[in-house]
Amino acid sequence: MQLFKALMLVSMLVSLPINAHKDHATDHDSPLNTMTKPQGLGSASMKLLEREIELFDGYGMGMFFLNPTNDEQRYVNQGYAALNVFHYADAYRSFRMATQENPNSVQGYVGLIFSIADQDNSAEAQKLIVDILNHLEMIKSTNGWTSREAAWIDYAKGIYFEKMNGTKVGLTNPTPITLNQAYTNLSQVDGDNVEFKAYVSWTIFSGYTVNYVKQVQKDVLAVYPNHAGAAHYLLHIAEMENDMVTAKAYGEILAPLALGSAHAQHMLGHTLPQFGLWQEALDMFLIADQIHHDWATTNEAELQEDWHYAHNLDLMAAAYLGLGNDREAYNKWVMAMPYDFRAVPKAVGVLLATNRLSEANTLLTNLEQNGPQWVNFLASFRYELNILMDPSTPQKKLLPQRGSYEYLVESLRSYGKNKINEGTLITEAKSYFTQKLTSGGFDGWSNSFVELLRLQNLANKLNAPLIEAELEKIVQASRKGTL
Repeated sequence: MQLFKALMLVSMLVSLPINAHKDHATDHDSPLNTMTKPQGLGSASMKLLEREIELFDGYGMGMFFLNPTNDEQRYVNQGYAALNVFHYADAYRSFRMATQENPNSVQGYVGLIFSIADQDNSAEAQKLIVDILNHLEMIKSTNGWTSREAAWIDYAKGIYFEKMNGTKVGLTNPTPITLNQAYTNLSQVDGDNVEFKAYVSWTIFSGYTVNYVKQVQKDVLAVYPNHAGAAHYLLHIAEMENDMVTAKAYGEILAPLALGSAHAQHMLGHTLPQFGLWQEALDMFLIADQIHHDWATTNEAELQEDWHYAHNLDLMAAAYLGLGNDREAYNKWVMAMPYDFRAVPKAVGVLLATNRLSEANTLLTNLEQNGPQWVNFLASFRYELNILMDPSTPQKKLLPQRGSYEYLVESLRSYGKNKINEGTLITEAKSYFTQKLTSGGFDGWSNSFVELLRLQNLANKLNAPLIEAELEKIVQASRKGTL
């Protein structure tokens, strides 16, 4: 409990990334100005991405250069610190500053490629990476590359070809390289580099076993206990493995190391609901939200230009729901909806679960006006609303796939009509919700908990009191963290 109070106080004082005012190489001379200019990357506008950023320590310590001797190297480190807490816009800005400090900054340009690939796979983003790779070839023709620089460039190229499905079109040197080959080469040339171990091993996660990547991150944290990125990646791995005790422990390491990172504070909150610590989780999401607002104000940016803003709203809403405040949960999901599609079914669902049927009808009608794909996506919600408004709504002709929420809805309707074995339905509902509410971290929990409340309300409407009572037991166990 003391940790959460301390974090709330300290987060108000931590420095945030701000516009730079010191003298740098003039921006109009930057090679980046001759390259492809997308409208933006990911959720960030180019206006934001081209805004200078000061050196600061709010994202933790990047450790590409263990003993940086100039601002170019410090900005490269800051870029990796931002990448390691998933703040892609400020990673881009930091690496961009490195190239302004030194127009031939190979590591600055490599970092730019990483920050683009992590947030955007559009054709314009790929074209910008092609321009950067071609510029690196120009640097090679003028100044040459060290073997270390060549290995990092090859890895960035591997990211472009393999993770972004990039083509050879427009490349000065179109020779492809696989990501595994590039990773192996880089490990031989610069395998002791801390960011090779932390950031790069995370980016190649899908090509290696979980245990391999987990051990690499543990090794980093053992030697560098203040490396926020390693703690962050280990938290995510623990969540993947449904080891919430370990995830929470890494969250408690991560949050104080990156006090200017909304995502770092958010991730500690991520781990708390399964222990019944709902207010503490909400406190962390509120801290993250304040960091988002401060960052947007300081950098003259829109809140949604950090992709994480809407995601944090999504889980803040879930925390309110866990505390029983369904109205505030709905309000937050509505705020997140324009920026995060995942908030839509939860906003509609909480209206269905709490019998706000007129509001649900209005929201569904407005969303359905966006086109046939929306009508199809929302069909099951519309069907459930019709049942709640009139239980005699015709039943679906085909029973949905067993093990789905829709299957439970139809089974419940069959119970109401034919009094089928309620024990079977209770067993299937328990199995479905226990699995959904105890795996996949808090992201999965929020959607499944809304489904649970919806089914409970439907049981009430269809006069199935025993099923409703059994579902209430799951609701209470989930809220207490004892499921």
